[in-house]
Amino acid sequence: MKQRVLTGLVLATVTLLPVAYVGILPICLLAVVLAWLGHREISGLLTGEKRSVPIVGTALLVTAALFFWLNRGLLEKLVQPEGWALTWAALIGLTPLVYHLRDWPKPLVLQAEFASTVWLTIPLLSLIWLHQLPDQVGLWNLANPMLLAMVPVWAGDTAAIVIGKKFGRHPLALQISPGKTWEGSIANFLAATLVGWGLGPLVGQSPLMGLLCGMLCGILGQLGDLFESYVKRQAGVKDSGDLLPGHGGIMDRLDSVLFAAPVIAVAISRLAGKI
Repeated sequence: MKQRVLTGLVLATVTLLPVAYVGILPICLLAVVLAWLGHREISGLLTGEKRSVPIVGTALLVTAALFFWLNRGLLEKLVQPEGWALTWAALIGLTPLVYHLRDWPKPLVLQAEFASTVWLTIPLLSLIWLHQLPDQVGLWNLANPMLLAMVPVWAGDTAAIVIGKKFGRHPLALQISPGKTWEGSIANFLAATLVGWGLGPLVGQSPLMGLLCGMLCGILGQLGDLFESYVKRQAGVKDSGDLLPGHGGIMDRLDSVLFAAPVIAVAISRLAGKI
């Protein structure tokens, strides 16, 4: 547990620094690094071969970053968060199918590219959109709506671990993830909801928007965790990797945020200022 906590603190610091920086370059560099590391794990889970370079994902992130930097208005006319979220939602369900079809004669590199683009890159684009949403001045500003897709998820995960270990009695999804319980799941949802509600006004959103984002994180974050658990179970592994002591791989830390991010971006895009 001590190792897990220390690793978590280091990860939070590394993540929050580019989030707090107003410019787009650090957050995009972080996204590219996560895409590269996550792609290696995803390709290993789905194809059995760890590939280091996500060609499509890197191209999408770099292209989006250039548009954000050069002409954000044009980017928003071309691609709205709703487009990213609908594409993600339509294709994410095909990822397990891709795994089951892994024995079909096809280039494994394309299989890995598809999975990491849908599962990893599109949510990262949603996070970049959230990061660049407010009109900010100066160099640093931690009051960023991007945190509404991250902090409630972290709070929910922590609550699920603490409550689940102490009070968990009823399995949530025994065939997918035997360690998860309904008690931990309820604690996850409540913690994410409360943290989102309190965080909303601190990042320029209303308490109701914060509440909504917290609820979405409490539901979608757990779905993301279960989704990755399903893929890992099919692959016959416990963790997606071993890069992070006490946590496993990059995808073991990102799975919940990746499921929440596209929907949070849509909620803020459509409802900010209305609730």
